[in-house]
Amino acid sequence: MRELTRFLDLSAQRRSLFLQTGMVVGAIRIGLWVLPFATVQRLVLRAGQKVTASHPVEQIIWAVTSVSRRIPGSTCLTQALAAQALLGRSGHHATIQIGVAKDEESRFEAHAWLLFDGCVILGGEVDRFTSIMAVEAKR
Repeated sequence: MRELTRFLDLSAQRRSLFLQTGMVVGAIRIGLWVLPFATVQRLVLRAGQKVTASHPVEQIIWAVTSVSRRIPGSTCLTQALAAQALLGRSGHHATIQIGVAKDEESRFEAHAWLLFDGCVILGGEVDRFTSIMAVEAKR
């Protein structure tokens, strides 16, 4: 009940963004489960080319992180792809970086994060990861 109250307390614009983000994150999550990454990436990049709304970068990142906490399996890659698509729809260009590292037990780890104007805006601390791939949105 508290979640519903918090949702209803949002402005109409934020509620709309939250719902739109839920659909995008959910679709990407399902896509990553059933389709090859290259196919999901192509669809996300295509969706991000159409400017349909104008939301500030901070609001989009808030929406992606908030929605992702509520959708099971919303990995860093899911979040980065969703944020890149939504930012593209708002006319902002962002780049996904995918990197690798070894943990304390020398196990392989992968992580995705999002760069905007050269700064990490989604994905937390990434210093220990070596970037192996960049996913650029077309302008």
